[in-house]
Amino acid sequence: MDRFVSTYTMRLDAKGRVSIPAPYRAVLA
Repeated sequence: MDRFVSTYTMRLDAKGRVSIPAPYRAVLA
């Protein structure tokens, strides 16, 4: 899981969902 160690800050939107940066979405998809 070293790939997830970074300087990205995970943010919550108004509905409480986590905003995932685009590079992570590409890896997880």
